[in-house]
Amino acid sequence: MADAFLRGQFFVRAEALEELDRRCREQTLRPRFDEQVRRYRLPLTEEQKAELLTRPRSPVQHDWSPVGERYYGYWAPLPAVLLMPYVAVAGLEASDRWFTAVFGALSVLATYLMLREARRASLLRLSPAACIGLVLLLGLGTVHFCYASVAGVWFTTQIVAVFWLTSSVWLLLRSRGRMGWVAAAGAALGAGVLSRSPVLLTLPFFLAVVWKAGSAGRAARLACLLAPVLAAGCVQLAYNQARFGHVLNSGQGIQIESESANPRFVEEYRRYGHLNVHYLPRNLYYYFLNPSLPVSRRTGVRTFDPEGNSVFLVTPAMILALLSVRRRDWFTAALWLGGGTTLAALLLFRATGYFQFGNRYLLDLMPLLILLVAVGMKGRTGLGTGLLIVLSIGVNAWGAHEFRREIQWRPALAAEPALLLIERGQYGEGIEALRRQLDREPFDLWAAENLAWALATCPEDGLRKGEEAVVLAKWVAGEKGHDEPRSLDTLAAAYAEAGDYQQAVEASRRALRLARERGFADLASGIEQRSAMYEAGVPYREKR
Repeated sequence: MADAFLRGQFFVRAEALEELDRRCREQTLRPRFDEQVRRYRLPLTEEQKAELLTRPRSPVQHDWSPVGERYYGYWAPLPAVLLMPYVAVAGLEASDRWFTAVFGALSVLATYLMLREARRASLLRLSPAACIGLVLLLGLGTVHFCYASVAGVWFTTQIVAVFWLTSSVWLLLRSRGRMGWVAAAGAALGAGVLSRSPVLLTLPFFLAVVWKAGSAGRAARLACLLAPVLAAGCVQLAYNQARFGHVLNSGQGIQIESESANPRFVEEYRRYGHLNVHYLPRNLYYYFLNPSLPVSRRTGVRTFDPEGNSVFLVTPAMILALLSVRRRDWFTAALWLGGGTTLAALLLFRATGYFQFGNRYLLDLMPLLILLVAVGMKGRTGLGTGLLIVLSIGVNAWGAHEFRREIQWRPALAAEPALLLIERGQYGEGIEALRRQLDREPFDLWAAENLAWALATCPEDGLRKGEEAVVLAKWVAGEKGHDEPRSLDTLAAAYAEAGDYQQAVEASRRALRLARERGFADLASGIEQRSAMYEAGVPYREKR
């Protein structure tokens, strides 16, 4: 988006997407691809390998909001604006990882300044050791550590927003009612809103602090605080209008309805919208209760729940925030008010933040949570408090490691050499390559689905194995919640090859309905043709 802004437009350039795809192939796909070819001794010539790495692909739509042939980002604009000078110099080679890491470091500094100012203003009794412990907690013991090191648009926007929100709290506490500092706090809060819109929900905390500063000049201070926040809101609304034709349309709904949307969100969004009490029980579970550490599909070992684990499991020191209720003063009440309004909205939102380690949306109120922890620990670091902080750092070190390992894996890459063999008519070698991939990565759903399809639809009679295809296809469809049309299409083909045409028709009809509902026109057309064959008692075969 920074590249688009530099060119005076709000939609990403097709050339930029192509260039990023090329870089991904050269820097990420090629080394892993070469490893797969070497490991499995796949019979590919250099020309075939080059063809595979350079073949045309469909445009990358994941997380973009497509309008016609244009792709828009649904994120707030400020992080991209801040990236513009860097992108202007470095071009598309600019690293969002470095950019995010810098803002993560600035957030740690802003946290120290915020805590020091709270102590100077006599709002907190905070020992030097406690201040250092809390800074370490934010920097290393919360999900801030993971996402500041990983980067990527979701996480970059949140880390940038944490910096602006923390800076705003620091500036406001430093103001002592002085207009210039209050205006600076409002500007920082407005910058936070233009980085992550939910930051606006912390506003009650800021209003309470300004109100408490005294009645003399109160109206002027409120104006100084609110004017830049209001201006930021107007900028965001104008940005929405320019992209999607309506001030209240951020593009998230368009993304959910697009072909690249995650199926897990579509049905509930259509029924309940973005915010609804329907989501409350589930969100309460994932934010505060979920202890589940499922087995990774990639490694077969325990890992984090991508829907989110309890904040008290991810950052055990957050239990201290609950102890802050023992202190009955206006500052603690203000922290609970600002954090509570933000948390209430998050608990009513349609998603928990999938795919994630911990609960990344809690970053939208993280400075207030850190202050509540400071209140709960009474400004001192005893043995118990120290152990909780150390444990939090350990958990997040593990989580950051696991998260990087999970997101770096591209299961489709491992299967691509085998798929090229199948496309070239080398069915036997391609099927064996897929089998070898599943031997190495038994949780690779992409390879399993393609193997099931090949075993069900291969035009060579001796290679088809209907019963094995059914087993694989049922597993894949089950893992995807029987809610993904391509997987159900594969299952239908497998049932047909096994001679169970009743099941084939049922699976195919469900696949067709889902494909039509989600606007997958080409896929729906193919499924409809195959479904008619199954109704006639004819299995589907790929063309040679």
